[in-house]
Amino acid sequence: MSHLKYWMWLSTRKGLAGVSMQRVLDHFGGPEQVYYAQGSELDALTWLQGHARASLRDKSMAGVDKILDRCDQLDIRVMTRQDAAYPRRLEAIAQPPLVLYAKGRWVALDDEV
Repeated sequence: MSHLKYWMWLSTRKGLAGVSMQRVLDHFGGPEQVYYAQGSELDALTWLQGHARASLRDKSMAGVDKILDRCDQLDIRVMTRQDAAYPRRLEAIAQPPLVLYAKGRWVALDDEV
């Protein structure tokens, strides 16, 4: 499975956003590791609300596949924080998005003034 799918899966978890999303990533080391985390590993996230932990237990990729299909139909580019084209300026903000969706001509945002 592509790394993109793991990023997208994590970005679509209910009850996770911002600081808690980053804490989960920091705890496990990356979205693929979060995806494969099971039972007691997820239970160890005591600071995370129960519904958010339950969302991490749902390993279905059906929603991700649906989003990717739709993006393909609409010619929407999808990138993650691991992609070279991901704007490094976004890494400087407190809660950078895990996934970006872009349509049309891509502008190198890091080169803009």
